[in-house]
Amino acid sequence: MSHDAASEIRSTEGQTTQFAIDSLPAGSAFAYEAASTSRVTGHEAVWWFNTTYSDVRELAGLISQRPGVPVTGLK
Repeated sequence: MSHDAASEIRSTEGQTTQFAIDSLPAGSAFAYEAASTSRVTGHEAVWWFNTTYSDVRELAGLISQRPGVPVTGLK
């Protein structure tokens, strides 16, 4: 695939979800959304990554570095 046919990642956003068992904090889950637009067709796509991946934070960071779009949504 040529560089011109590649998709443009326009945003990478993180979300965290806290969960409880019997009102006691039990942990948290992380998910990231990477949205892209094809430079050729204009087609939009959204990818979701969550903690089923071994290091989803690192994965989102690597995806974010390529187009220079920072990860947003997490503090």
